Amino acid sequence: MEHSNLIEVIRTLNKDEKEQIRQFVTLPFFNNGKMKAFVGPLLEICLTHSWDSTEPLDKIDLYNVLFDGEGIKDRKLEKVMVEAHKVVRSFLLVQHSSVRL
Repeated sequence: MEHSNLIEVIRTLNKDEKEQIRQFVTLPFFNNGKMKAFVGPLLEICLTHSWDSTEPLDKIDLYNVLFDGEGIKDRKLEKVMVEAHKVVRSFLLVQHSSVRL
């Protein structure tokens, strides 16, 4: 899972940005996809995971945590990861954009 776009972006964030994303994900304007209920919990897991450790996140374990042990459905976790990546990208765009009048 370490090689996903979501994880690559999360690994570049500093501590303050990680805290701000936790608030940002609660905004319905930016987190409005079909899997929005799972985006916050997925981001929380990814933001608190120690990516420097030798123990990677296992997709099956992550799936079971997010979806409360329901049977694995093809591509469901990937859909949540895509939505979470969109939220993180939106956060970075909002944070780093400057409005010039």
